Amino acid sequence: MFRMIVSPGLGYRSDLVSGVLLLSGPSATIARLFSLSTGHVIWERTLMIDISSAHLTNPVYLGTDAAFTDEGEKAVVILSDARRVSKLSIADGSVLWSLDAPGAG
Repeated sequence: MFRMIVSPGLGYRSDLVSGVLLLSGPSATIARLFSLSTGHVIWERTLMIDISSAHLTNPVYLGTDAAFTDEGEKAVVILSDARRVSKLSIADGSVLWSLDAPGAG
């Protein structure tokens, strides 16, 4: 499980998002954004349909990362399984774009 807490105290801009991004499953196959004020799930998105192909599991954070961006639409860019990069909307978790590098990972 990979977790990134977004708050002004950690050097992130509070106007981007006020929540906790949780990446879970083998190789970060699922992303969830939780509200800091209520603890409720704002959105949940499956990043990899075929989780049987996810092979990076030890350590659990290997091949996973997340970065927030405010260019145009507020979004989060997520690396899953060291080969899939997805950009999700902060507002609703919709996939703005996603790409695989099949030879990597």
